[in-house]
Amino acid sequence: WKRKDGSVIYISESASKNIDEFGNAVYEGTVENITERKLAENNLRDSEEILHKVFDNVYNGIIIHDTEGNILKVNDKILQFHGLNTEQFNNLTVSDLLDDKNTLEKLKAEWKKVINGENRLFEFKANKYNSNLFFDVEVFLTTIKIKEKTHILANIRNVTEEKKAKEALINAKENLQKVYDNVHNAIFIHKEDGSILDVNEKMLSMYNVDRIQALTLNIIDISSNDSSLEKAKFYWQKALEGEDQVFEWKAKRPGDNSVFDVEVFLTKITFGGSNYILANVKDITEQKKVKLALIEAKDAAEKSDRLKSDFLAGMSHEIRTPVNTILSYSSLLKDELKDLGIHDFSDIFHSISFGGKRLITTVYSILNMSQIQTGTFHIVVEKTIFFFKQKT
Repeated sequence: WKRKDGSVIYISESASKNIDEFGNAVYEGTVENITERKLAENNLRDSEEILHKVFDNVYNGIIIHDTEGNILKVNDKILQFHGLNTEQFNNLTVSDLLDDKNTLEKLKAEWKKVINGENRLFEFKANKYNSNLFFDVEVFLTTIKIKEKTHILANIRNVTEEKKAKEALINAKENLQKVYDNVHNAIFIHKEDGSILDVNEKMLSMYNVDRIQALTLNIIDISSNDSSLEKAKFYWQKALEGEDQVFEWKAKRPGDNSVFDVEVFLTKITFGGSNYILANVKDITEQKKVKLALIEAKDAAEKSDRLKSDFLAGMSHEIRTPVNTILSYSSLLKDELKDLGIHDFSDIFHSISFGGKRLITTVYSILNMSQIQTGTFHIVVEKTIFFFKQKT
């Protein structure tokens, strides 16, 4: 009906025929305003339509069955997966969707717990209807009342790809952990304040601590007393700003307080939305010992070369002085004899002069070679012009 104010209402009419005392037909009618009831019915119908659309369009499969496994209703996700229509499914039971009786018995045990008021969440192997295709599913079971009768609602999620990805992730993590624990250097992950979050196996052996103890330490706890906290904080801040840091550090084993030399490489890593510091630490104790030994050996060799040069220089002086004296006096003697007209000893004087000069040249050569070896010999390079005349 339409009221005077223009609003529309729903009514229910009823009429009856009666005969009055004069024998005349009398009609009686009643009119009932059923607007609220009609609106409630419309809302209920709309709600049922919405719920049906939600039921058929959720991502997970849904099966409603009784306590014996007889299927009452399934959503479109289940129909699509098994390649069946609603009528075909109405004639099936949960056992028809399983290929293993043991699985059915396990499910029945779960149903019993659900009927007793306990919601259940578990995983099991399901298979496609009339096929050997198996897949992993996660099932959530709860009870619902339909016409005062208890039924089981199964929310089923296909987790096959998720499990494959999870297994691949676990394998990758295990492989990375093996690499992490078997690298030659110690590795720390720590916060900006130096508190340690994680370490590898090499760190435990290098610092002689167990994992539980390591995770209670701060970087300062494993640094020598001579190491500067302010300097460490400077390196950490630079690393967190994106500048990788490499430096030498004095480390300390917390057990016996023994100090050893390390080379540290710092870089920034991010996980869980937070920035942390990855420290790669190399024990360079032996390396520094070898370096020190090389320096000492070099110093000793240089000292030996200097002593050798000094010795040769002294020997050169001791040899050249008497030889020059002999050459000088032999030259004077030769001139005296020449003035007296005696020439019988010319060959002897020539041999003395030649031999003496040869000995001095040899001494100079030995001395120069020694200076070249010790780096004290100065070579002077001069430009010389040569003129070549062609022979005719």
